[in-house]
Amino acid sequence: MTGHLTKKEASQRSDRSHRSLTRNVSTAMRTGAKDVLTPLKLPTENGTTRARADVSLEQIQDLSYQGRGPAWYVDEEWAGERYGPKHEVLKEVPTSATQSLN
Repeated sequence: MTGHLTKKEASQRSDRSHRSLTRNVSTAMRTGAKDVLTPLKLPTENGTTRARADVSLEQIQDLSYQGRGPAWYVDEEWAGERYGPKHEVLKEVPTSATQSLN
C-alpha cells in the first residue's frame, strides 16, 4: 500500500518492537485514541481500504477467529514522526552507569 507500512516494517525502521506497536494499536482500539487510530488503514479482500474509524473491535476479532488475521497499515510519515527513525533515536545512559565510568 503506497505511503503506508506494515507494523513489521514500521518496527524495522524505528526503535520500537513489533510487539510494542501491536500493543499500541490494541490499546488505542480499546480506548478510542484517535491520534493512533487515524493513520491506520485496513485493506479488505475486495480491494478496498477501510479507515480504522470504520472498523470495530468486534469485526477485527471476527476476522481473527476466521483465520483471516487483519493486516493493519500505518501512514509512513506519521510513523516516522511518532516513533522516529532508528538512527535518530537517542538512548540515555543511566546516571549510575555514567558515574561508574569516571
